[in-house]
Amino acid sequence: MPRLQRSAIRTLKRKGGVPGSLALKALRYAAALPPLEPAIFADRLYRYHTLPRSSLSSERADLARLAVLGDWRIKTPDAWPWVHLTRGKRVDARWKLYMSPRPDQLLECVRVALPILSGHGARSVKIGRNPEALLRPDRCLVYFDCHESLVHASNALLPALRDFVGLGVPFTAPVGTGQLLSWAVDPLPTGTKQLSWRQWVTMELGAALFQCSTSPETSGDAVEFALLRLVANGVDLARFTLSPGNDHPVRHGST
Repeated sequence: MPRLQRSAIRTLKRKGGVPGSLALKALRYAAALPPLEPAIFADRLYRYHTLPRSSLSSERADLARLAVLGDWRIKTPDAWPWVHLTRGKRVDARWKLYMSPRPDQLLECVRVALPILSGHGARSVKIGRNPEALLRPDRCLVYFDCHESLVHASNALLPALRDFVGLGVPFTAPVGTGQLLSWAVDPLPTGTKQLSWRQWVTMELGAALFQCSTSPETSGDAVEFALLRLVANGVDLARFTLSPGNDHPVRHGST
């Protein structure tokens, strides 16, 4: 397999913002590990940039108060690690906006964002509720049914949320600097299985890292090797999104 041109990594550094920088750090961390099974590599990448427990406040935010904002309906079954806010009819909303404020700012960030999201066609919001969900990099996700709505909402949110501290979500496309906001679109399901964007990306990267660490036919920089696998699968490396026309990503090999 040919080596990835160094310009591709430079492009990711230059255009990828905080998410691109975090993605490269995650890959370098994983590539330095001893050989692991593909699923374990993928899990390490997916969880990269998870915050330590010390980042959580002892006070629990009253997320139920969000139900009074506009026409949002709230779902908070006790067993769920997430609070779900929904509005309108249920549709296939694959376009997602990530909001990654500090956990102690999450409730206020969502409260400021909801009126803007209502005005720009957001379909649902998923907010981390228990410690595990709150510490994830993708602790708040907003779902849209088209790219145009996501773009308009993002442009309106950037100035409205400028006072919140963003931490970034690896393997997503930046909005602005990408510290607080980033985006992705989930691949169309293959058969009965639906993977999120970050699940699909980290599975592909995990398989590539496993192959690079165990196959005598592969050599060179494991990070470059893994990124080249994504390029071959139709990923625009500068933004960590699928290139236009690649809603059905192709898996090159089952490793």
